[in-house]
Amino acid sequence: MSHIEVILSFAIFLGAVLFIFYLFNPIHEKKADKLSLDELLEEIKNHSSVDVTAYWVKINNTNNQITPPNKIAINLSFVNKDNLNVSVKDLSGEILKSHINDIDFGNGTACIKKGAVAGSDLPPFIFITIGEGFNNAGNDNAECPSGTTAVINESYYQVSSSYKRTILSERKLLELNKTYYSNYANLKNRFSILNANNFDFAVAFSSTDLIKVERTIPGGVEIKAINKRMEVLRENGDIQFADILLRIW
Repeated sequence: MSHIEVILSFAIFLGAVLFIFYLFNPIHEKKADKLSLDELLEEIKNHSSVDVTAYWVKINNTNNQITPPNKIAINLSFVNKDNLNVSVKDLSGEILKSHINDIDFGNGTACIKKGAVAGSDLPPFIFITIGEGFNNAGNDNAECPSGTTAVINESYYQVSSSYKRTILSERKLLELNKTYYSNYANLKNRFSILNANNFDFAVAFSSTDLIKVERTIPGGVEIKAINKRMEVLRENGDIQFADILLRIW
């Protein structure tokens, strides 16, 4: 056998060994598993997220110019839709009465009221959330300025900062929970999960406050799992962190 034939045979042998090592390399397998879990997490996020816009607003009533001092209308210039809602809180987390008012003010206005009677002055700072997928615990149309007394005075407030982002929605996660038990096969197909595979997940705000779906896992199967900490828009308008646990087997 010539030197060229020896070198060629060795190259072919080495190539075959490297290919087998690539196929069965645990590191390679682990990377593939991780990608599949991440892709499934992205599918859940895509089907269970909403857009929210948040505003930090400074109230200017140093000279008692707001009359009555517990009501204000703020123009936020957002495009209103039927499924949008508003949540307003002060720095302590107290919920203020509020609603979106397009009748008296035009598009993109939030009306806010502090306290049950005049004399409960508005706080110096408020946090406003506009979005879908939550209930407004402070909703009260009658408590906001209306009719001929409705005035937007931009010297009464200043929007200090704002941001828009897409986050998980508790309401949509609950809908996903319901679909998981009512139409699991369709959900697997929607998420491009093979028939031979199964999955479940949990969204834990605390040890007693969680959204959870699960199936019986047969003994002896390999379980792949990831845990991500992410923000979730609660049904009451709060934005809280939760641990997202996802398993595939």
